[in-house]
Amino acid sequence: MAWQFYSVRELIAAFAFFAIGFAAVALVFGSLYTLQTSWEMGVTRLFDRQKLAEPGLELGGSARGMS
Repeated sequence: MAWQFYSVRELIAAFAFFAIGFAAVALVFGSLYTLQTSWEMGVTRLFDRQKLAEPGLELGGSARGMS
């Protein structure tokens, strides 16, 4: 009986270490993905303003129909 209890305790400890390790790896990859996505969005907005802006409003131009 004591040997079975010890084995179950060891399995639970191993599972806990696995879960903590998996969560750490997932956190690292999630953070890297978020940083890469935000970097890509920032670079796109910085260098591609004319495609993102409404025609006539690029770089401070006047809106259509307004003088």
